[in-house]
Amino acid sequence: KFNARDAYKYFVRETLRLTTSLGRKGIFWEEVFSNLGAAVDRDAIIHVWLDRKWTSKILAQGYQCIISEGWYLDHLDKTWRLFYANDPHKSIRDSKHQRLILGGEACMWSETVDASNLFSTVWPRAAATAERLWSEQSVVDMEAFEKRLRGFRCMLTRRGIGSGPVDLRYGRSPPSGPGACYQ
Repeated sequence: KFNARDAYKYFVRETLRLTTSLGRKGIFWEEVFSNLGAAVDRDAIIHVWLDRKWTSKILAQGYQCIISEGWYLDHLDKTWRLFYANDPHKSIRDSKHQRLILGGEACMWSETVDASNLFSTVWPRAAATAERLWSEQSVVDMEAFEKRLRGFRCMLTRRGIGSGPVDLRYGRSPPSGPGACYQ
């Protein structure tokens, strides 16, 4: 007879078995690790999205992980500068553990977005996440990135893709004035 924890373990184990049988790797949110710990099969990838404190514990157990904590686009109080400064390797000093970090992603729950503000919510902050994840760890010049970001934003708007202004104190708010791409 299953209790709730046994049922949860069974679900996780069977999900991983199914994905593995299809030649895929299972990815589980950090709650699976925080609830089951080392009982999670080592072939699983753990997605850290809520609390970065789990990253070092996950890596110490030899799991690979993906990080999205700090890159949630629906957190409208977070600017592109905070996204850019969010180093996926922060506080992970062991190079063996750093290699277990597969990457990250910018994510968004949809409660704060609709068709009228989707693109201005995503851009330019997703670009800051992309540069952080695709660049070497040594690439941290925020001023140089800001110049590239301004150009990228203007390219998006010229192509008809809405993008929030670069000079924001929040993740999304109205532009500071007309003609921002022509200054």
